[in-house]
Amino acid sequence: MAESTLEHTPEDLPTFDLILVAEYFRTIAYFTTIIKHLSSELRIAVYRAPADPLSTAKNEQAQEEFFSLCEELGASVLPEHASARTALLLVPQRPYSPAALRAIQERIKARKVVGSLAFAWAGMAPHDDFIEAFGIKRLYAIDKTFVDFLLHNRGKAGIYGGLDVVEVGLPYGKYPVFDDFSADYLLAMPTPFSFPHEEDKWSFLETALALFKQIPDGARVVHKPHNGMERDQFASTRLRSLLRALGPAAGLLKWLRPFLSPVPNRPGPRRILARLYTALLYERLLARTTPMEKATRFDQMAMEVFLPSVRKGVIGGLSNTIWGTLYFRLPFFNCVDLSIQNRGDANRLYGRKDPSQLLDLNLRYFAVPYCESKLAFDPAWFDLIPEACRKGDLIATLRADVKAALATPETALQSH
Repeated sequence: MAESTLEHTPEDLPTFDLILVAEYFRTIAYFTTIIKHLSSELRIAVYRAPADPLSTAKNEQAQEEFFSLCEELGASVLPEHASARTALLLVPQRPYSPAALRAIQERIKARKVVGSLAFAWAGMAPHDDFIEAFGIKRLYAIDKTFVDFLLHNRGKAGIYGGLDVVEVGLPYGKYPVFDDFSADYLLAMPTPFSFPHEEDKWSFLETALALFKQIPDGARVVHKPHNGMERDQFASTRLRSLLRALGPAAGLLKWLRPFLSPVPNRPGPRRILARLYTALLYERLLARTTPMEKATRFDQMAMEVFLPSVRKGVIGGLSNTIWGTLYFRLPFFNCVDLSIQNRGDANRLYGRKDPSQLLDLNLRYFAVPYCESKLAFDPAWFDLIPEACRKGDLIATLRADVKAALATPETALQSH
């Protein structure tokens, strides 16, 4: 770990060149790259801001493993009750709680503050509130063209007009984090917004199975669950137990498929059989894959971290994963056929949740068409990602910003 280039204040606070604010680990995977590639020249700390318990409860162990990894890579991890000072404070875009805002503002003294936009939250309240809360004038954006697209379509065009927005892309190709992962294909399970009805799960799984038949037996296909959800989106513990009890007879469900659709909304034997067919397809799919947890000890990290180590492509559905896959010039095989879906039905599986300003909006920017059960991809789709975005460099940008912050007069040191 590098020696700090700042002198201590009279309060003798712990002193750093760069402090990274961490609330929930899933949106800040890039911290690992920053720490690995800058901790030899800068003194870096990760400040654990008070986190939303609803988020951390879903991945409590992974949250702790993330902070352990930060320490392993060379950063100090500061608990929420700690105070410190730094040349540069990096605050990621989050809907921070009042307690988190207060803790960061009162406990961290910084000469300069920069903000880091999440991939697709631009123009959304309360996600943008952190900009005013910390007096941020400079923002890092993964894809500036995408940010402008989101702001325009959310009726917020121009709200970042007075800010210095710098494009940084994704760092994991030029600045890798892990060397223990490799795969020919990645099976990336998509968001539930991919499936308005049970039958849409069947279509996705059947298409993926058709692609698997075109992959050589020796190829390594690694399965990455959606947001660490493991199996329950497709196969609950109860359904898996029922499949085991049925044994080979479960294969007869395939012949019942035409009679199970449309799947009724009310409980009953037909709906149970329909969900059992989903579970059957899913278990067959997983039988051909290597679980992410068997491929790397960092399996809960965001998928984008691992993409540079995937050789042949990603098999998935409607997801922001599409953008990251195209960014690294990997084929994306989309197994969701929107043409057969009824996404406007009030009885859809995701209920009243409205993806029109979320995933559906994102897909208007970077969606690739349904693969039609063919393991073939047109590289022209890589052009959806602006080349200027691929030239962004988070590490170089951050290094320069820390240097500028260190040159800022000591009188600029303040709480934010």
